[in-house]
Amino acid sequence: MRTSGTLLVSVINGRHGPFNVAKLITSFGEFVIKDSRIEQFHAGEYEGEFFLSNIYPGSYCAGGRLVVEVRALLGEITFNDNGHAAQGEEPSFHTDPLDEESPVAVDPIPDSLPEPLPSKIVKKADSKARTYSVPQFSADAEVEDDELLFAEYWPLSDSVKLDPTQPRELLRKQAARLNVLGYEFTATTQTFNK
Repeated sequence: MRTSGTLLVSVINGRHGPFNVAKLITSFGEFVIKDSRIEQFHAGEYEGEFFLSNIYPGSYCAGGRLVVEVRALLGEITFNDNGHAAQGEEPSFHTDPLDEESPVAVDPIPDSLPEPLPSKIVKKADSKARTYSVPQFSADAEVEDDELLFAEYWPLSDSVKLDPTQPRELLRKQAARLNVLGYEFTATTQTFNK
């Protein structure tokens, strides 16, 4: 189903660090969006056309409450503009989507390794899905860390479009690092530009 609407993106601080949550407001209802693509966005309002591939109920426990919400899966997104700062209230509580995702999709890297980390992130071929190794970094990442973090995008060009099918944790780290490196996210093209 294709509809016009406004995507409201908020940033929440959770146990895995900051994460984005989003709500899509349409003429026929409001829907919670659990899509890894929103990890790239800055907090704000984004108007556009959205293709809803599925609408379904979802739930989680937070703050001693059971929260039931109506969620939507997004297909194609076309934004009218580059968004602007949100005027609404930030949600009082949310669960981090990383806590809801299956741990099978990400190969954890132990805190201490007997060997140095590989120089590239390896995409492992699987008959059904790709999995990624998500590297761990210090706050002051160096060129080697950037090369590991961005793997297939390295060296970075002036315009970088991230792969939203990679694990949410990796997408968050890439988006945060691009912001530190001076890239600006452009919602209309869903790319980071220098």
